[in-house]
Amino acid sequence: MNASEIPSLESSFIEALKSLQAGEILTSRQAFESIVRDYPDCKEAWYHLGEICQKWGDFENAIDHYTHVLELDPAIQEVYNNLGVIATLQGLPDLASGYFFKALEINSEFAPAHLNLGQLFLPLGQYDLFAYHCLQALNIDASLERTYFQTGMNALLKGDFTQAEALFSVIVKYSGTLRVSALLKKTFCLQRLGRDSEALGCLDQAYELDPDGTIALMRAFYLPVVYRSEAELNQWRDQLTAKLETLEAEQANLSFRRLHEMDWYPFYLAYQGQNDLEIMQRLARLIQPHVPALSPLQEKRPREKNLRVGWVSRYFHTHSVAQCFLPVLNNFPKGTVHLLFQVPGSRQDLMPGRFQAAIAAVLPLSEVLAQAQEQIQAQELDILIYTDLGMEPFGFLLAQNRLAPLQYLLPGHPVTSGLKSLDGFISSRVLEGPDAQQHYQEPLVLLDHPLVNFPNQAQHPVIERAQTGLPAGRLYACPVTLFKLHPGFDKVFAALLAADPEAQILCFQDQSPEIAAILKTRWQELLGPDSERMHLLPWQSAERFQELLPHFDLVLDPFPFGLGTTAYLALQAEVPMVSWPGEFLRGRVVQALYQTLGIQTGLATSLEDYVTQALALAQNPELRQAWIQTLRQQKHLLFESSLGGQELAVFLQDAQARKLQQETV
Repeated sequence: MNASEIPSLESSFIEALKSLQAGEILTSRQAFESIVRDYPDCKEAWYHLGEICQKWGDFENAIDHYTHVLELDPAIQEVYNNLGVIATLQGLPDLASGYFFKALEINSEFAPAHLNLGQLFLPLGQYDLFAYHCLQALNIDASLERTYFQTGMNALLKGDFTQAEALFSVIVKYSGTLRVSALLKKTFCLQRLGRDSEALGCLDQAYELDPDGTIALMRAFYLPVVYRSEAELNQWRDQLTAKLETLEAEQANLSFRRLHEMDWYPFYLAYQGQNDLEIMQRLARLIQPHVPALSPLQEKRPREKNLRVGWVSRYFHTHSVAQCFLPVLNNFPKGTVHLLFQVPGSRQDLMPGRFQAAIAAVLPLSEVLAQAQEQIQAQELDILIYTDLGMEPFGFLLAQNRLAPLQYLLPGHPVTSGLKSLDGFISSRVLEGPDAQQHYQEPLVLLDHPLVNFPNQAQHPVIERAQTGLPAGRLYACPVTLFKLHPGFDKVFAALLAADPEAQILCFQDQSPEIAAILKTRWQELLGPDSERMHLLPWQSAERFQELLPHFDLVLDPFPFGLGTTAYLALQAEVPMVSWPGEFLRGRVVQALYQTLGIQTGLATSLEDYVTQALALAQNPELRQAWIQTLRQQKHLLFESSLGGQELAVFLQDAQARKLQQETV
């Protein structure tokens, strides 16, 4: 091509940029490559080629193109920053930091380099350097505050509370518009890290900055993840009650502008093992006046023969709540319209199962409470069912209003909501004690059978004990999340370890190392040298746990909050369990399963009886074999049973018929 035929640099560059801005990556790359062939001194073209290759993950060519830029002009801060990003992605932190610092030598107020240096130091645990560079970036570019906040939220949702706390701490120090919100999120992280005093300090600081009723409520309901002793547990409960009284006295002067930021419902309250009805009623009375009011329900849809049923939860993915309740959709009459409402924060993947064919739609709800309520009302449901209330705050706020003619609560979190807006708490006679209504604000609906329709899953081939990594000895497993381990249950551990020199007790760590350390200290103080036979194993995947189950000599059902779906897994693996049924539903699941199966061995009537039966089942092969034989004869009564689901469908149809009759009258 003659020189006269070479397109002008300006026109070629403009066309290449247009292609790049239009997202035509291949076309723009070819255009810039043509430019550098014709105009090899065009550093801008080399730079854009480097950016394109970097975005494609073609780091080798990206580095080559950026090197050409620096040969033409060694003082371009963006190039050093991009080379630092590539080095970070390649796992070369020392090289990356060198590039970022070079960019800052050129321009000490280049915010992206400070931002990237901070992000580089964060996973390395160099929190002082992380905070310094983050604050530098924020002081240069205030818009980064929201970027840091979202990065903190991402870390929090992944369960990386240490990194999330560091990110929110930077925003708190920056003192920008998100300072109070960052303090609330930092509190959440500190709670999960077992740093309760610091967490309460954050709430106090947030309240000083914004004396909002929501923050005062969060301060009142703050509870540790685990307790150091029963005395500490009771002290926290007394503090909660006292703070509630103060809030009730000051209610007229409180506003609740930050209800949407309420980071926790009193989830950990249920694990204290006491009757929570009065506390939950008081919580409901405090919040209800501040929830957006809706106009009364008006019937617009012509009456149909088929029910329209809405289901509300955050846990429709593969989760114990979904495992327990989604299969009951199969038990409704054909034509029933089932709508699943996902509260904010839900995972988008739906638990697989045959029931999916019964679902008419899955509807994500708005993060704005009033809009979410309107979304549900717009569906003109006959019945609205909350599978759980108590594990996150949004559902609790939704349930304050009547969004359907009939509203019910299932025991996904087996505690009363304290709300008057619900028409019933649906449970089972085999799950509840004789005075159960005294534990619920909602009218108690007792089915004859549990709702759970647990599949009879194929068992994994039994692997050799040597492959499991389990300790030698007799294995007593307590496979629950750590916050279920009430200090009072430690007496069982102590008695078993004292009575059985071969006993090894297995628990599973699903919380932060800091929370685990609190438990280990508690056990060391109580058990002394025997604490060496207490094992905190890593939390296991579902598949791996089922491989380990057959090697357990016994599963311990903790009290006062016992096993749930894990009890079904233990029965499938034919591993005996010992349980001391409590007063509340949350501690009566194993006894309900045993009652269904006709099993008596393993149901204790006292702490001493619990220990005696545990030792007998773990040590006596004949007793264990008799237990297994009874289980095998009756297993069909428990697994793949749709009786509870059928009862629920009939009950809801009857309730709808009664409602229509009342309206007609």
